[in-house]
Amino acid sequence: MIKKFFTVLYLTIISSSIPAHAQFGSGDDTDTQSSLISSANSIAPGESFHVALKLAQPSGWHSYYHNDGIGISQSPNIKWTLPEGYTASELIFPTPHHFDSFGFNSYGYEGTHYFYTKITAPADLAAGNTATLTADASWQICKENCLQQESSHTIKITTATTTISNPAFDTELADYQKKYIPASTAPASWTVSATDTDKKIKIIVNADKQLPIDLKFYEYNGQLDAQKAIDISSLGKKATIKGVFNEGNDFSS
Repeated sequence: MIKKFFTVLYLTIISSSIPAHAQFGSGDDTDTQSSLISSANSIAPGESFHVALKLAQPSGWHSYYHNDGIGISQSPNIKWTLPEGYTASELIFPTPHHFDSFGFNSYGYEGTHYFYTKITAPADLAAGNTATLTADASWQICKENCLQQESSHTIKITTATTTISNPAFDTELADYQKKYIPASTAPASWTVSATDTDKKIKIIVNADKQLPIDLKFYEYNGQLDAQKAIDISSLGKKATIKGVFNEGNDFSS
């Protein structure tokens, strides 16, 4: 049965200040170069900003999307240590792509990609201080074999009465965000419905604008079996996605 579809639809036609940027990497040819960059240099009470973990993977190696399609790989993860009152969202994954991973259809990333977290400051934040945020990141890269990798980054953000953006963030990431970072929710004018019949799942999307005929669909939590055909058809403002329920996954929680 369908618990709830935490699906993400991707329509694919598809740092300057030191306090807001940290970097890691030993230079080994199997070492992912990682860094952390903030969208803000200062933050006001109750406001939010984004922090992006940049992973520049070695040539020929790949990492995995939240749903790897297989169910055994470790996708990027961040454990945050934040000042009192600050909160961090779950990691926001960029658009992945399909590839073969050890003979299985999988979803993930090659090359350089950014993984976002939304940080929110407390409403009673006092101005004139420095907030220190620490991200302990871990991920897996694979080629003929797989390697576990990790890094730790610390950034400092000034607390102020007005949020001041970090121009280096937009310079580096503006184009990337448009192409790879999904909206948190579908437009309110869209409708999305899902049904399941005899272990087969059908999702229907009705949009308020023309959808691309080469629409891509990357399911977030593995309810569709990625090792079986997922049929995507798009005509005008309507798209239909059909697949087979993944009986190997536990969706009870």
